[in-house]
Amino acid sequence: MSQDHHTVQARAAQGQTSPSGRPVPASALQRPDLGRYVSFLETTRTAQGWVTDAMRDVGLLRAHIRAVRPNMQFGSQAARDIAVNLMDVVYRLSGYQTTVVGLSGPLERLRALAAELSPPQAPPSGDALDTSDFEPIADQVERWRKDAAAQTDAIQQELRLVRRASRFVA
Repeated sequence: MSQDHHTVQARAAQGQTSPSGRPVPASALQRPDLGRYVSFLETTRTAQGWVTDAMRDVGLLRAHIRAVRPNMQFGSQAARDIAVNLMDVVYRLSGYQTTVVGLSGPLERLRALAAELSPPQAPPSGDALDTSDFEPIADQVERWRKDAAAQTDAIQQELRLVRRASRFVA
């Protein structure tokens, strides 16, 4: 071992600073109020941790919504893959419904939108469909994206309210 390493170890044992002028990390662990400090940090993390995770999921929802392109055919494999990803995120966010009452409506609507994106298989080829009632693909996708974005905005707003309210809890 080098002489500098031995010097740092000796200074750490005495509660002094390192050669860079920073306090030696071990000295912080010798604080008499360390238990109270760590407990405070754990409480803060527990109260805010799930909100951070939920906000990250909102970002994932937005990414999946952006992945739905104007020319995407609902029911295509790409649309089905996005619907599965959306449902995964909706499922995770559903775990917070008991804590955040305002999530149930937007989450239910997102489930319905995922079902629109991935409808049941088309009827057998022998059955002709009347396509006169179908809206153009680009219009259908735009309507879908606006609705999905509005539901995601509602979820994010609810989570922001929870985050703000938790700042005032003692």
